[in-house]
Amino acid sequence: IDALLPHGDFLGKALGIAQSDAPTGELTCSFTMIGFTGTGLEGLCDCRVPLCATAENCKDAADDALRALGFEPAGMMIAPHYTPEDTPFIRTLLGCYERFTGREGRCYSMGGGTYVHDIPGGVAFGICMPEVDVRMHGANERYPLEDLFTSAEIFAAAVAELCE
Repeated sequence: IDALLPHGDFLGKALGIAQSDAPTGELTCSFTMIGFTGTGLEGLCDCRVPLCATAENCKDAADDALRALGFEPAGMMIAPHYTPEDTPFIRTLLGCYERFTGREGRCYSMGGGTYVHDIPGGVAFGICMPEVDVRMHGANERYPLEDLFTSAEIFAAAVAELCE
């Protein structure tokens, strides 16, 4: 296991699947669970793949590397989700953000799975001011009330504009 999924290799280098592209960034790979059964062990590897990832250069390559060391890989690859920044939908969201914050709106790609993965053209849209550490999904997660109110105004304006 250490040969293919060593501690600290979150990019899939040892597994032979490291890759990246400009719109979505680097592949991330995390060996997150391992359990022992009566006949061996089972593990779970969670990878978030960039647009350039295919079954051949990602899943098949990882499966081949695992098989070469005697493992029996199982599982599937979910295609990455991406919405171009130049769509009217995205421009509306960014415009509302800019109007209420006075900051330049920018898109960024994240590795987390979201509720929009299966909605063509959909995006996760949330507001976190760049200088505020909200400790997202961690201990003592927080969100300043002023930013929460600003976010509500942005969301309301975006919904109104998108429904026109």
